[in-house]
Amino acid sequence: INIISIIYKMLLIISGALIPVFIFTNSLNLNINYKTVVLVSICGTGLFALIIGGKRPKYILLVLVTIASIVWAYDNREILQTGIISIANNIIKKYNEYFNVGYQIFKVTSKNVKDAQTMIISAVVFEISFVLVAGSWYRVRIWLHLFITGVFVGGIMLLGKMPDAKMCVLLIAYIFAVFVAGGLNKKSKRIIKNVNNLRVGDSIGARAGLIMIIIVVAVNMGLMTAISPVGYNRNDTIKKIGSTINKKLKELKGLDWLDGNLFSGDDATGGISDGRLGQVGTLKYNGESAMVVTVPKDSKGFYLRGYVGAKYDGDRWKGLDASGVKFYNSSLSGNTNWLSYTYNSLMDEAYDNQEFASMYEKRLNSKMIIETKGANPEYFYTPYFSKLSMYVNKYDLYPMVEYEESVEITFADYIIDNEYELPNLSKIQFLPNKYEEFVYMAYQSNWKDEVSQDIEEEFNTVNGRAGLSGYNGKNLQQCIDEVKGYLEKNMEYTLSPGKLRDGQDFLEDFLFVKKKGYCSYFASAATIMFRAQGIPARYVEGYIVTEEDYKKNVIKSEKIEQVVNMKGDKELVDYVKLDIKDYRAHAWTEIYVSGFGWIPIEVTTGYTNMLQGEQPTTRPQQQPTTKPQEQTTTKKKQEPQSTSGNKENKQEGSSVDYWILINVFLVMFTIAVIILVAGYLVKKRYEKTEKELNADDPDLVIKSAYKYNDRINKLMGISFPNSALTEDKVNIMVEKLGGNKDDYLILMKIFNKLNYSDGKCSFSDDEKMFVVKELYDIVNRLNEKAGLRKKLQIKYIYGLKEKNSL
Repeated sequence: INIISIIYKMLLIISGALIPVFIFTNSLNLNINYKTVVLVSICGTGLFALIIGGKRPKYILLVLVTIASIVWAYDNREILQTGIISIANNIIKKYNEYFNVGYQIFKVTSKNVKDAQTMIISAVVFEISFVLVAGSWYRVRIWLHLFITGVFVGGIMLLGKMPDAKMCVLLIAYIFAVFVAGGLNKKSKRIIKNVNNLRVGDSIGARAGLIMIIIVVAVNMGLMTAISPVGYNRNDTIKKIGSTINKKLKELKGLDWLDGNLFSGDDATGGISDGRLGQVGTLKYNGESAMVVTVPKDSKGFYLRGYVGAKYDGDRWKGLDASGVKFYNSSLSGNTNWLSYTYNSLMDEAYDNQEFASMYEKRLNSKMIIETKGANPEYFYTPYFSKLSMYVNKYDLYPMVEYEESVEITFADYIIDNEYELPNLSKIQFLPNKYEEFVYMAYQSNWKDEVSQDIEEEFNTVNGRAGLSGYNGKNLQQCIDEVKGYLEKNMEYTLSPGKLRDGQDFLEDFLFVKKKGYCSYFASAATIMFRAQGIPARYVEGYIVTEEDYKKNVIKSEKIEQVVNMKGDKELVDYVKLDIKDYRAHAWTEIYVSGFGWIPIEVTTGYTNMLQGEQPTTRPQQQPTTKPQEQTTTKKKQEPQSTSGNKENKQEGSSVDYWILINVFLVMFTIAVIILVAGYLVKKRYEKTEKELNADDPDLVIKSAYKYNDRINKLMGISFPNSALTEDKVNIMVEKLGGNKDDYLILMKIFNKLNYSDGKCSFSDDEKMFVVKELYDIVNRLNEKAGLRKKLQIKYIYGLKEKNSL
């Protein structure tokens, strides 16, 4: 049995069962155990291959598997019913959101939703494995694979969803593999059958197919990084790959016509970008639901923290560096009390301060229920001053919890006034002191190492051009006003700042060149400015809930029981469920106040009253105070944007930039054409070589064989002095090419006969067959011992594939 061919068939069928289904589950945010589903697919494919794939299908085993499946389904009918209903609910929710209708969802009584959904998806994958093995084991039926893919992928696209980046890469590779296996030509169809040897004339084999698929995956991953640079809601795998090869793709990423987000996941734009900066020319929104939050009805708005950036790295904010992780592991790991330190401090203040308690005791036990929709589910979105100590965490502020349908968080609905007057919290324990040591080390002390000399000179508190003051523990309000004032005076808000130039530092480009940008621009600059003042600060991405949402995005009102006073009494309190759209994605900076904790600071120009629903407005740029040696230009005054954030963002998101899609498909089409043309040229090269070496005339065959043998000798560095004897030549060939000395003696005699006969001799069929056989024996040996470049040259330039090559 041809092992490579079997592996190719197994991978093809497993991919056909998993990739369309995973696209479906990811797009609907189903909560399943993916390892279980993958294991079911592998086992199912192997089982059905043993039953159906042999020379004599074992139908009795198939009957037994069917009976066992029916018995299993009957025994688990209740949990399967739960799975079907919960999946149907997810479909209905997406349908309601996309078509703006209100079909009622079904009631699910079981709490084991994840297990139920996993069982349903596993059953579906098991059945698909059977269908693909039965329909594609001996001959790949392209229509069958495309039909199954179309059902799942087409279904989610009808609901307005697009596969995320990783799924797109896998889908493209899978479809390409189907066409390879199904046959780009008639000969290639034999690769999917159980044959022991495939002839030299096969144009495409299983081994070649696997190599080509790996190339397609690599090319598409590179394209995903270039085409979807902003990374909003982008899959984690692609993000990591993108950061690794980003520098190698600078020339591609500099092409503005490649700017777009076709493969960015559910959200075409907007959302969490993992700290990646300046990689789209224009930021747009599509008005999709990012999350549904249930919050107190009498609240004024919230910042929901998602991604936290610690280290500035030129074009993105990264997490903690090695020293920060080491400090955390040695001093703070395993103890999460500091995560809830601010919440606990506010509670302690209420116990000790009656006046404070009368103002806040009900609000200190507020609840927030967060249901993630289009927002990246990898992040744990939290309001400030939350009770988080019950959650497992990783490296400072990364609480992790297994999302089911929703997460409920207890938090203190504490309002920080515009003067930043915080309660006098004097109960500072040992752990927070240790945490503060960590905070200053990770989020303040190394700021000069992360920025250029020009930025350091701009923000230096001694003689910097920005005129910033140093923080002395008492002038917090002054420091905040200086940062906001600098940005307000010198920077302009716009959603279209243009892409970051190749090799340009993001902050330098913003501060000294563009002088305009959106929230991530302002938040990045402010974070460095606060650090320069001596205040620990970090960059944050997440979502905001505003008064505008309370007015226009209410789904329903409800009453929720909560603690309402310091005695622990509970009452039903009015809450509202709000639909938070993708245009509520935002970036801001947060600073650490000793003895209190982290607080959000809004620094984006025009966002002063963001929680009250106001949107920033563009304005003519004033003369900057920075870089006096640089000549400034006056910008044209832009029309002010509407202060109705909801309405305007919806209109902006409703337009589709079809040129982006056209350009993406042109790139993909060009790559496909290049692959097909390269394959065609290689095919013609093989046909020419095969024709020369299989001609009826022995003289012509031997002349061709001599030509190819001479090329191989030169490639392997074999040269013969004019005075060399035949035996010396044979010894050199044995040393360089391997093989049998006697065979080379016969070969050299035939070639000598060709060279010294002046074209008057003739060769026999036996001599022709011997020369061709010896040539391919040399090729086979070189494919084992020669370097990669030489093997590729022999195979694709000379057109000499090893005998019985796949």
